[in-house]
Amino acid sequence: MTTARGEYRFTVRESADGVPWLAAEPNNERNPWLNNVLGFELRPDTTREQAEGLARVLNGYVVAIGLI
Repeated sequence: MTTARGEYRFTVRESADGVPWLAAEPNNERNPWLNNVLGFELRPDTTREQAEGLARVLNGYVVAIGLI
């Protein structure tokens, strides 16, 4: 089994209607399999401030995302 790992940073983006969602953006282009933005839909009642706090927490703990 091969595992591809990539370093990402979490940011907050908004949909066209202003709903916040989390984006995991690649920090580098070491692996073409992991060179895309990953999106995470949040609960409908999540505020932008809550989403930004979640992004800060994830950036503080997640060091890489792996594709198995």
